[in-house]
Amino acid sequence: MSRVACDALDKPIDEVFLHDLLQMQDPVLLQVVDAIHNEARNTGLGGALYAESLGLQLAVHLLRNYANVTFKASESVGSLTPLQKRRLVEYIHSNIQNSIRMEGLAEIVGMGVWTFSRKFADTFQCTPHTFVTSLRVEKAKQMLTDGNCAIKQIAGDCGFSDQAHLTRVLRAKLGVTPGQLRRA
Repeated sequence: MSRVACDALDKPIDEVFLHDLLQMQDPVLLQVVDAIHNEARNTGLGGALYAESLGLQLAVHLLRNYANVTFKASESVGSLTPLQKRRLVEYIHSNIQNSIRMEGLAEIVGMGVWTFSRKFADTFQCTPHTFVTSLRVEKAKQMLTDGNCAIKQIAGDCGFSDQAHLTRVLRAKLGVTPGQLRRA
């Protein structure tokens, strides 16, 4: 709920309090809960995405009608805090060889994807994908110039899908192939 509130209100959230109501009649609430229940019983094409969107709709409805939200004081709205930046960079460096998803990065700093992507861009002046790719390129560049590992191994260690992917990215970013970089 806090992540949805943060995205919906575009402010850092301290706490979300839901009102304790019994025996209420809310047709929107009943309809969304029934749809989630039906999807859980009869999964169909795009079921996970559909259930996630229903959950988001439910959260927004609860926030609008049945919640009190308190905001964090004196936090920069436009960019990530130094602690958040450090956590992200540490996470990326320690998982550079794996697939890194924006949802996972947003979760590390406790934000929704939309708010995270805006704050990330404000902080680093690029998208998360561009940032991760630049760190992968730097690691590959270092490994190519400092070591004797096979290029295929370097590609895997730096999170590229294969040697051809590494070659395409290095050629686009640096104007050289891995072999040319190693020889230089």
